[in-house]
Amino acid sequence: MWDVGKIVKIDSKWRILIPKDFRDDFKPGEEVIIEKGGKGLLIIRKKPRNAKEILDKIKEIKLEGDPNRIFDDAAKVKDMYWGLE
Repeated sequence: MWDVGKIVKIDSKWRILIPKDFRDDFKPGEEVIIEKGGKGLLIIRKKPRNAKEILDKIKEIKLEGDPNRIFDDAAKVKDMYWGLE
């Protein structure tokens, strides 16, 4: 669930204090993953502890597409989506 953002400052050593409201799922010393999610967007999430957690996250990914085109030959349709010949 997304929370409304808080305004914080980056200090002279490039550190950011995570507000108390956002620390519920984190503990001091815990490793996190920081991702660049686009211009001006940083994503901080917990580092998975084991392979099972990673696999569970992968299984949550939902791919969308036209089920009628599942067996189309990519080489034949790539030009429709700006592919190179």
